[in-house]
Amino acid sequence: MRFTKSAPAKVAPQVLTGPAKLAEVTRLMDKLNQDLQEISMLPHQRDAALEQLKIYVRDPKDADPIFTKQGIETLTRHAFNSPSFTTSRNALRCLANAMLLDPFARAWFVELHYEIKLCQRLKNDNCEDELLVSRIIFLTTYGGNVDIENLIDNHHLADNINHNIARHAKQYDEVQKIEKKEGDRSSNSSVKEKEKSKNKAKRNSKVDSTEPGPMEDMSLVETLKLLFNMTHFCPQRSGAFSPAIPYILRLILKRHVLPDQPMESPMSQLVNSLINLELEPNASAFFPRSDPKTYVERMIVLLDLATSAYTERDLEQQVSPILSLLRKVYDLAPRPVKIHMRVLLPTADDRAQPPGKTDTLSSRIRRLSTSSVAPTAREELSSLLFEMSDKDAKNFVENVGYGFSSGFVTVPDNALEAWSTS
Repeated sequence: MRFTKSAPAKVAPQVLTGPAKLAEVTRLMDKLNQDLQEISMLPHQRDAALEQLKIYVRDPKDADPIFTKQGIETLTRHAFNSPSFTTSRNALRCLANAMLLDPFARAWFVELHYEIKLCQRLKNDNCEDELLVSRIIFLTTYGGNVDIENLIDNHHLADNINHNIARHAKQYDEVQKIEKKEGDRSSNSSVKEKEKSKNKAKRNSKVDSTEPGPMEDMSLVETLKLLFNMTHFCPQRSGAFSPAIPYILRLILKRHVLPDQPMESPMSQLVNSLINLELEPNASAFFPRSDPKTYVERMIVLLDLATSAYTERDLEQQVSPILSLLRKVYDLAPRPVKIHMRVLLPTADDRAQPPGKTDTLSSRIRRLSTSSVAPTAREELSSLLFEMSDKDAKNFVENVGYGFSSGFVTVPDNALEAWSTS
């Protein structure tokens, strides 16, 4: 009997620590720096060095040469000046990790003035570039002293972010077209023909699933986080991101939601990204003529699932943004939509019992209105319920009922003023 010789298994390189790690990091950074002065490394050697640094940069201890002004410049030049996307992305990963761990690294990067190449890189329609570059720009908003207005006004940052969000949303349209086409084609076929058609579709289609892959999701999350920070730290330019609103809403509508984790990424970032945008001039996007309640109903579903899935303490983070967004939307909504949204108000049956005794959405809402561990959610909810009560103090107290009389619910100041003068 002949035995075939199997290929030897690859052994992971040893990860050094202490003085040995410092010596190795110093050696690698010196080689990469010299390579910039005069090309002295082959592409695979350059990539291997950056791969090793990617491991060592995760812990700044004994990795000092990375976390210096020269070290950040070396990584930046390899990231944005290399003709190889492989080399560039390896350097971007090292750079992003260094900037995550060290505020000085963020400031040093900004001082290098790579704004043009940084923003241009977001135009590649590549998820990995989108993820890494968005994360780097995001980090510069914390201690990096980045000029956000300059990025938006002169380097098309908002345009590129809007474009990438639109690309993510359009993926769902492409999937639906493929599924409809294959469904129509196989509707009158035999079982065997249907299987053949299905297998062929899997081979030929670029999209095999109605949900994007992990890299698409991670890049979308980084883009949405960046959008939020841009509009938070530079509200005077929030209007530049208005073209993204219809696509964000489409993603909220089309994303699959897990009942036990309804606000799992990227859903939480999708909701957050809308909060600082200029909603009033773009109200038509929220209330499409075909069905003005479409997006409102989706948000109420998310609220329903979230108040059921998460603990009361977790609701502070998971539900506050939804409530804040619903408040803004309610203020802009046409009257029929406002009436529909009042499903959130406690019913007479809910008010007849202590908060939380029934498992309806309005009952859970009422219980949240008395929460002592979710103050932001409680205040947002109280303001929303007051507005849904026509901003009338008596209606508000009647709608909230038990919680108000118990002294736990947060009452908006204008409600107290109206109540005291009535």
